[in-house]
Amino acid sequence: MQESGPLPPLCPVELAVGVPAPDGAWQIAVSIHLPAGELASAGPRPVLVALPGGGYNRRYFDLPAAGFSQAEHHCRRGTVVVAIDHLGVGDSTVPPPAVTPGVVSAQIACIDVPVLLATGERDVCRPLTVELAGFVAATDLAGFVVPRMAHMHNFAETRTLLWERLDDFIAHVARTATRSGG
Repeated sequence: MQESGPLPPLCPVELAVGVPAPDGAWQIAVSIHLPAGELASAGPRPVLVALPGGGYNRRYFDLPAAGFSQAEHHCRRGTVVVAIDHLGVGDSTVPPPAVTPGVVSAQIACIDVPVLLATGERDVCRPLTVELAGFVAATDLAGFVVPRMAHMHNFAETRTLLWERLDDFIAHVARTATRSGG
Protein backbone atom coordinates (compact mmCIF):
# COMPACT_ATOMS: atom_id res chain seq x y z
CA MET A 1 0.00 0.00 0.00
CA GLN A 2 1.42 3.42 -0.92
CA GLU A 3 1.11 6.56 1.15
CA SER A 4 -1.95 8.64 0.28
CA GLY A 5 -0.83 12.21 0.93
CA PRO A 6 0.64 13.92 3.97
CA LEU A 7 0.26 12.05 7.23
CA PRO A 8 0.99 13.30 10.73
CA PRO A 9 4.38 12.50 12.25
CA LEU A 10 4.72 9.18 14.03
CA CYS A 11 4.00 9.16 17.75
CA PRO A 12 4.90 5.67 18.92
CA VAL A 13 3.17 4.02 21.85
CA GLU A 14 5.87 3.34 24.45
CA LEU A 15 5.52 0.29 26.70
CA ALA A 16 7.50 -1.48 29.40
CA VAL A 17 6.47 -5.14 29.21
CA GLY A 18 7.04 -7.23 32.33
CA VAL A 19 9.01 -10.46 32.00
CA PRO A 20 9.04 -12.99 34.86
CA ALA A 21 12.55 -13.58 36.19
CA PRO A 22 14.05 -15.56 39.09
CA ASP A 23 15.07 -12.37 40.90
CA GLY A 24 11.81 -10.47 40.27
CA ALA A 25 10.29 -8.96 37.18
CA TRP A 26 12.44 -7.63 34.38
CA GLN A 27 11.10 -5.20 31.81
CA ILE A 28 11.48 -5.11 28.05
CA ALA A 29 11.07 -1.71 26.41
CA VAL A 30 8.81 -1.65 23.35
CA SER A 31 7.84 1.07 20.86
CA ILE A 32 4.74 0.42 18.77
CA HIS A 33 4.52 2.54 15.63
CA LEU A 34 0.99 2.66 14.23
CA PRO A 35 -0.20 3.75 10.78
CA ALA A 36 -2.10 7.04 10.82
CA GLY A 37 -5.03 8.51 8.91
CA GLU A 38 -6.99 6.26 6.56
CA LEU A 39 -4.41 3.51 6.94
CA ALA A 40 -5.20 3.22 10.66
CA SER A 41 -8.84 2.36 10.03
CA ALA A 42 -8.36 0.12 7.00
CA GLY A 43 -8.94 -3.12 8.92
CA PRO A 44 -6.38 -5.66 10.15
CA ARG A 45 -2.79 -4.55 9.55
CA PRO A 46 0.39 -6.57 9.07
CA VAL A 47 2.87 -6.37 11.97
CA LEU A 48 6.65 -6.15 11.62
CA VAL A 49 8.61 -7.04 14.78
CA ALA A 50 12.03 -5.38 14.75
CA LEU A 51 14.85 -6.41 17.11
CA PRO A 52 18.11 -4.54 16.57
CA GLY A 53 21.49 -6.22 16.72
CA GLY A 54 25.00 -5.07 17.46
CA GLY A 55 24.09 -3.31 20.71
CA TYR A 56 21.69 -0.86 19.07
CA ASN A 57 18.41 -0.04 20.80
CA ARG A 58 14.91 0.04 19.34
CA ARG A 59 15.28 3.68 18.26
CA TYR A 60 17.51 2.38 15.44
CA PHE A 61 14.30 1.72 13.50
CA ASP A 62 13.04 5.32 13.88
CA LEU A 63 16.05 7.51 13.17
CA PRO A 64 15.15 11.23 13.17
CA ALA A 65 16.85 12.22 9.89
CA ALA A 66 14.44 12.54 6.98
CA GLY A 67 14.28 9.34 4.94
CA PHE A 68 16.05 7.18 7.55
CA SER A 69 13.10 5.99 9.66
CA GLN A 70 12.29 2.39 8.79
CA ALA A 71 9.27 2.58 11.11
CA GLU A 72 7.89 5.59 9.25
CA HIS A 73 8.50 3.93 5.88
CA HIS A 74 6.46 0.86 6.85
CA CYS A 75 3.73 2.74 8.76
CA ARG A 76 3.07 4.98 5.77
CA ARG A 77 2.37 1.78 3.84
CA GLY A 78 -0.04 0.43 6.45
CA THR A 79 2.24 -1.80 8.53
CA VAL A 80 2.40 -1.73 12.34
CA VAL A 81 6.04 -1.71 13.52
CA VAL A 82 6.90 -3.13 16.95
CA ALA A 83 10.50 -2.26 17.91
CA ILE A 84 11.93 -4.01 20.97
CA ASP A 85 15.01 -3.45 23.15
CA HIS A 86 16.70 -6.75 24.04
CA LEU A 87 17.36 -7.31 27.73
CA GLY A 88 20.44 -5.33 28.68
CA VAL A 89 20.00 -2.81 25.85
CA GLY A 90 18.32 0.60 25.73
CA ASP A 91 15.52 1.00 28.25
CA SER A 92 15.15 -2.73 29.01
CA THR A 93 16.31 -4.26 32.28
CA VAL A 94 19.99 -5.13 32.53
CA PRO A 95 20.09 -8.76 33.71
CA PRO A 96 22.46 -9.84 36.48
CA PRO A 97 25.95 -11.11 35.57
CA ALA A 98 24.76 -14.74 35.72
CA VAL A 99 23.14 -14.31 32.31
CA THR A 100 25.79 -12.16 30.62
CA PRO A 101 28.62 -13.19 28.25
CA GLY A 102 31.65 -14.84 29.82
CA VAL A 103 29.89 -16.07 32.92
CA VAL A 104 29.88 -19.69 31.70
CA SER A 105 33.58 -19.93 30.78
CA ALA A 106 34.21 -22.62 33.44
CA GLN A 107 31.38 -24.73 32.01
CA ILE A 108 32.65 -24.23 28.45
CA ALA A 109 36.04 -25.57 29.53
CA CYS A 110 34.33 -28.83 30.60
CA ILE A 111 32.61 -29.55 27.28
CA ASP A 112 34.07 -32.86 26.10
CA VAL A 113 32.25 -33.48 22.83
CA PRO A 114 33.00 -32.31 19.27
CA VAL A 115 32.49 -28.56 18.77
CA LEU A 116 32.26 -26.47 15.61
CA LEU A 117 32.12 -22.71 16.11
CA ALA A 118 31.14 -20.72 13.04
CA THR A 119 30.94 -16.97 12.57
CA GLY A 120 30.53 -14.54 9.76
CA GLU A 121 33.59 -12.58 8.67
CA ARG A 122 31.87 -9.48 10.07
CA ASP A 123 30.17 -10.81 13.17
CA VAL A 124 29.38 -9.37 16.60
CA CYS A 125 31.15 -11.99 18.73
CA ARG A 126 34.72 -12.03 19.94
CA PRO A 127 37.37 -13.22 17.46
CA LEU A 128 36.92 -16.90 16.64
CA THR A 129 40.37 -17.83 17.99
CA VAL A 130 39.45 -16.29 21.36
CA GLU A 131 36.14 -18.17 21.47
CA LEU A 132 37.78 -21.47 20.46
CA ALA A 133 40.43 -21.18 23.17
CA GLY A 134 37.83 -21.76 25.89
CA PHE A 135 36.92 -25.27 24.68
CA VAL A 136 39.97 -26.97 26.22
CA ALA A 137 38.29 -30.38 26.71
CA ALA A 138 36.51 -30.65 23.33
CA THR A 139 37.25 -33.98 21.64
CA ASP A 140 37.22 -32.37 18.19
CA LEU A 141 37.41 -28.61 17.77
CA ALA A 142 36.85 -26.73 14.54
CA GLY A 143 36.26 -23.13 13.57
CA PHE A 144 34.78 -21.71 10.41
CA VAL A 145 34.63 -18.07 9.31
CA VAL A 146 32.02 -17.72 6.59
CA PRO A 147 33.03 -15.23 3.89
CA ARG A 148 30.72 -12.32 3.02
CA MET A 149 28.58 -12.97 6.08
CA ALA A 150 27.71 -10.76 9.05
CA HIS A 151 25.80 -11.77 12.16
CA MET A 152 22.53 -12.34 10.27
CA HIS A 153 23.68 -15.76 9.11
CA ASN A 154 20.51 -17.03 7.50
CA PHE A 155 20.09 -13.90 5.37
CA ALA A 156 23.58 -13.93 3.87
CA GLU A 157 24.09 -15.03 0.28
CA THR A 158 26.74 -17.40 1.63
CA ARG A 159 24.42 -19.12 4.14
CA THR A 160 24.60 -22.40 2.22
CA LEU A 161 28.38 -22.45 2.81
CA LEU A 162 27.64 -22.46 6.53
CA TRP A 163 24.91 -25.08 6.21
CA GLU A 164 27.18 -27.33 4.10
CA ARG A 165 30.07 -26.91 6.58
CA LEU A 166 27.73 -27.94 9.39
CA ASP A 167 26.64 -30.98 7.36
CA ASP A 168 30.29 -31.91 6.75
CA PHE A 169 31.17 -31.56 10.44
CA ILE A 170 28.20 -33.71 11.46
CA ALA A 171 29.23 -36.39 8.95
CA HIS A 172 32.86 -36.21 10.18
CA VAL A 173 31.78 -36.65 13.81
CA ALA A 174 29.53 -39.59 12.86
CA ARG A 175 32.37 -41.29 10.92
CA THR A 176 34.79 -40.77 13.81
CA ALA A 177 32.30 -42.20 16.31
CA THR A 178 31.67 -45.23 14.08
CA ARG A 179 35.40 -45.94 13.69
CA SER A 180 36.07 -45.64 17.41
CA GLY A 181 33.02 -47.72 18.33
CA GLY A 182 31.44 -44.77 20.17
